[in-house]
Formats: sequence, C-alpha cells, structure tokens
Amino acid sequence: MDQLANEYSAQPLAIVEYGNSYRPASRMAILQDNGGGAAVPEMMIDSSHEWQTGADYPSAKGFIDRSLARPAGANVVAVYERTGNIVKFMVTVTNTSGVTLSKANKAAVHAVIYEDKPGVHKTARIARAGGKVDINLLQNGRTDTYVFTVNVNGMTDWTKAHYIVMVDYKTAPTKKPGKYDQLQAAIAIPGTVTTPTEFKVSPDIFTFSFNDRETEFPADEFTVTLPTDKTWTSSTNVEWLSIEQESGGNGDKI
Repeated sequence: MDQLANEYSAQPLAIVEYGNSYRPASRMAILQDNGGGAAVPEMMIDSSHEWQTGADYPSAKGFIDRSLARPAGANVVAVYERTGNIVKFMVTVTNTSGVTLSKANKAAVHAVIYEDKPGVHKTARIARAGGKVDINLLQNGRTDTYVFTVNVNGMTDWTKAHYIVMVDYKTAPTKKPGKYDQLQAAIAIPGTVTTPTEFKVSPDIFTFSFNDRETEFPADEFTVTLPTDKTWTSSTNVEWLSIEQESGGNGDKI
C-alpha cells in the first residue's frame, strides 16, 4: 500500500480499504460469486470493473495503470456545502458512456467523505461517511444535476476532510458474470448548493404495445409542471412518434 501511494502520489488516485462490517455488499457479492470471500485478500477497481482474489503489488499496479488509461465515461462537476455534520452535494453529470443510465442498471451518484488521520491505516486516511442518489434516467450525451445530503459521524477535524463523488452503474443484470463499472470520479469543491429547477411530466412513462393489424399507435396525455416563470419545449427523434404540442408553460398538456 505504501509503495502504491508513493508511486502514484501525483495522480488522481483514491485507495479505499474496507473492513468486514463496511464492505459494499453488492460489489463483494460479485467477488464471492467468483470464488472469493471476506476471509481472503481481494481487490477491485472502478466499482469492480476489474477484480481478483488475492492482492500483490504487480497486480494492483496493473489495475491502476489500466484504470488511468481508460477514457472517462462521464464528466462530473461536484460542489459541497456543510452545515454542522450535514454535508449537501450538488453534482452535475454529463453522460458520455454510450449507455443510458437509469434505475434499470442501478446507476447512481455516490459520495465518500474521508478524513486525513495519520496512524489509523496505512493510507493515513479514514472514511467517515458515504451516501448516494439514484440516476432515474440520463441518456448518452445528456446532462443532469443531482442534489443529496450525507450525515457524517465521527469526524474529528473538519479541516482535514475530503469529499469525493463517483458515478457508476451495473453492466449486466446478474452478479455472475455481471459487474459494476465506474464512469468517472471527481473531487467536490466547497460552494453554494442550490436546488435545481423542478421539472416534472406526469405520468413519467407511457408503455404500449401493438400488432401488425393495427393502423395507429395508442395516444396518451402528459401534464407538465415547472416554475410559473419558465417555459418548455418538446421534440421527437423517431418518425413514428408525433407530439401535438411542442411548447408551453406550467400546467400545459402534451
């Protein structure tokens, strides 16, 4: 661990150690499904994009080098604001992964807060809190902002606190051979966290089916809710879908 920390001291690298009672169950289950377990040394990188049972310096170095060489799958800009033991995050994510991020593939924005603490671990750091918010729907090329709070317990010196955010998703619906993949991470900077403009379409989804004997697609109506001083526009990128109202304001219907 010391050798890795020294070699990559100038790189954007975070090394996280988990104790038995703090293991992320969803990630550890992937290792256990592939012959590992909590009783032996194991390591993973980028939310288990790569993993193996057993840990040694050459393997860990290979993990890190390949991770640093991978293109980012998202652009992440993060701001935090602290009040007492409550930390609020505002994270803007632009999805460049080529994959639609959603609840279906367990996409989420995570935050980890740690403290510099010499003498506690080999990394001289200790995690104090973590939290996340789900990504409901973020298509490739789109940008959205996520606001969530994290309660922190055990911090001894807030001047030595650090704040990291990460975006990941599950690449397959099963644990084996499925795994998670981290798209990008960023260091959150202090600033003012504002709640994004609330925009809702109700219902938020319309599911339909048809057969080759039908000549028309079914229709549905959606109500748009947003601040009264804002307007909206809508468009379609497929020939078979038409929208009767392409712009409007609060309370209008599509």
